[in-house]
Amino acid sequence: MNIKDAKSIPLDEFLENLGQVCVKESYGRKWYKAPWREEKTASFVLTRDKQAWFDHAIGAGGNIIDLALKYANLDGIPEALKFIENTVGSGYTIPTIRQELKPVEPELPYYDLISANDFNIYSGRSLSKNAQYLTSRGIDPKAVAPYLKDVKFTGRADRKKSYSGFGMQNNSGGFEVRRAGDWAKTSVGHKDVSVFLADRDFAPWHTFYSMIDFCTFLTIDKPPIGTYNYLIVNGDAMIGRAAEGNKPEIIGHAERFIETIPPGTMIHYPHDDSWKNGIKTDLPIEKNSGLRAFNRLLDFVTHLGWGGGDMAYKYDGFKDWNEKREKDLGLDRKVVGMPQQSKPDPSTVPYFKL
Repeated sequence: MNIKDAKSIPLDEFLENLGQVCVKESYGRKWYKAPWREEKTASFVLTRDKQAWFDHAIGAGGNIIDLALKYANLDGIPEALKFIENTVGSGYTIPTIRQELKPVEPELPYYDLISANDFNIYSGRSLSKNAQYLTSRGIDPKAVAPYLKDVKFTGRADRKKSYSGFGMQNNSGGFEVRRAGDWAKTSVGHKDVSVFLADRDFAPWHTFYSMIDFCTFLTIDKPPIGTYNYLIVNGDAMIGRAAEGNKPEIIGHAERFIETIPPGTMIHYPHDDSWKNGIKTDLPIEKNSGLRAFNRLLDFVTHLGWGGGDMAYKYDGFKDWNEKREKDLGLDRKVVGMPQQSKPDPSTVPYFKL
């Protein structure tokens, strides 16, 4: 058995051969008690196509090979393939339709990670460069530090040149980054959504469409860590980005993740690109990527039985909550990228007690 054949095996059939029983089925997703521990409530779920799994208790998932590696505590892919073949039987017939599917090779990332360390608010006795950028956007570095990392990375084309900045880890192990200096948005490693899970069951989900929107929420609302579940989409295109070709019926990154979790309550923080400097423009909806992303995701979760709504009224008349925050504080974007101070100066951070 090769990797392609193994991945074509429906996970529910594989689990059945392992003696695992589906506890419940909801919206086309099968739920099981995790096969590697005892638990009262099922926390192990399959995607609708039965090709991927996610264990909510440990916040990890994968395909059939990942499942075999973890279930049997194996050391590598060859052992996993042998285990899968022994489990389903050497005479297992590979589904014809699945054999015809061509694997999609992910595009290589432009930047590679060198290091990711705890976010430092200070550099010596002064604010770090990354913290200075955040304060220039009206964001409290102390409130967002637990969710961010100081990152260093290099370009694939020029390994001798390195960059730094701060970023938030995503579900593919990459980072959504603001690059120090020009503070441009970029991705290090593969791009994906970011997820932070609550410390309690049945906590509502708060969904943001960028890292800065999420940081603004943390600054203003100041929720204790673990209060809510958070989904950060990391860009409008990540709602329904095609996994193969450009077919609209193929589920995108955010939608693929949402398929793995049970319906609940989701609160959205959308952005409206028709607002510019506090003035409403006549931007047509087909060019308003913010509203199109929000409407698509809202329709998707509503179809799955989710409840909830949006918080756009909090920043009515502005593109997003951070734009309103900057306006309320009288901040000027030109202060972004300010040089580091040689001496600590509390007056440079008038809005926070650090």
